[in-house]
Amino acid sequence: MTCYQAINKVQAPEIVLSALSFFRSSLEKANEPGIAAKMKLEQIKHELERELKVAFIIYDGMTTFDFIGAFEPITKLKTLELVPNLKWDVCAFKQKVVKDQIGLRIIADKFGKSLRSYNIVIIPGGPGSRILVKNTPFINWIKTAENSSLKVSVCTGALVLGAAGFLEGKKATTHHNAFDLLAKYCSRVIRNQRIVDEGDVITAGGVTAALDLGMYLCEKYAGKDGAKKIRKQIEYFQYSYKTAK
Repeated sequence: MTCYQAINKVQAPEIVLSALSFFRSSLEKANEPGIAAKMKLEQIKHELERELKVAFIIYDGMTTFDFIGAFEPITKLKTLELVPNLKWDVCAFKQKVVKDQIGLRIIADKFGKSLRSYNIVIIPGGPGSRILVKNTPFINWIKTAENSSLKVSVCTGALVLGAAGFLEGKKATTHHNAFDLLAKYCSRVIRNQRIVDEGDVITAGGVTAALDLGMYLCEKYAGKDGAKKIRKQIEYFQYSYKTAK
């Protein structure tokens, strides 16, 4: 278990302090020498203070709301100083500028770069996803996120996760029009939940579910109090964090 995963189990607002307290208690129970324990605590603190890097994937034919619906609350983790070490990039496969499904141009911060350095990779859906699942170079690029702590999708972005092999043996959801397409990639399609959390993979339903997904991730990394601040800031009070069991 990584330190970030340990943090996710802590719901208190002061997440870092709570996580450090947990590890300190564990070390004391193990009766480790004081110096060794202190060194381990410093290592833990260092990892907790490392950058938390998010890659927002964009591509031709995507649905912009799938992207921006998650982007808005997640980036508030940084701007509201709830997760000061958060950094993000908008990432594309080959080109710097992509066009969404109706022609809106979106500029990538990075393109043609591996996704290996990111802790969280978020893939939106849209008509273009149905084409990209057959695009081997693109899927191989997505596969560079294999070791990311979280692989996340909105809508038919789940098809891309599936094509990359990230949904094998896992439950997943997507837009209701793509349930049948998703079935071949996962163990079970969840048809009645906005968010399906399978540990290192999280999938969300169609379009407006992007907002719920964004808030769900905010709660994971900033706790309920932090998520409440974000909901108030963006005036989104309809958020439901019920997920599939």
